[in-house]
Amino acid sequence: MGFLEIFIMGVGLSFDAMAAAISLGVCSGEKMRLGEGLEISTFFGFFQALMPLIGYALGRSMASLLKPYDHWIALILLGLIGFNMLREGFTGLRHPEAPNCPVEGLSLQRLLLLSVATSIDALAAGLSLAFSDGLSILPAVLLIGMTTFTLSLAGAFLGKKLSQRFQYSSRVLGGLILIALGLKIFIEHMIKAI
Repeated sequence: MGFLEIFIMGVGLSFDAMAAAISLGVCSGEKMRLGEGLEISTFFGFFQALMPLIGYALGRSMASLLKPYDHWIALILLGLIGFNMLREGFTGLRHPEAPNCPVEGLSLQRLLLLSVATSIDALAAGLSLAFSDGLSILPAVLLIGMTTFTLSLAGAFLGKKLSQRFQYSSRVLGGLILIALGLKIFIEHMIKAI
């Protein structure tokens, strides 16, 4: 597998993280600064690089144990976070005098959950990399991580712009994105199983 194929894999794996970064940018809104955007993108980039490395190291046996459940894990984690954002957004729409975001700054718990949930597919990607002859895994996972970092940073600031423009309705949109993302992962895996 060459540079182009790994880059394309990295872009594909990054879309989930980018969508989640958009929703975090929406929640942070105008309070988000460059440091927070870098924190978001670093978490997503790190986990998108770590999971293929774990998949590569564990090989076929461990990945085959997790594979039947990875879509359920992603659906539950993204669904819970998305429903919470919907609740926050609808509360803000009903009570606009409430603070713009109930959690000051970024929640480490939310960031960790989203990073893990959006990187579960990367575990399976790491398994596929384990079967590539002549592949050096460290440059491959670094490329995947850097791609995710870049797209997540762009996503976080896109979410910030949406939040400044649409306030609480953009938080509802962010929650819907996360729920849709969890459903997408779940449906894709269920279709593959048929």
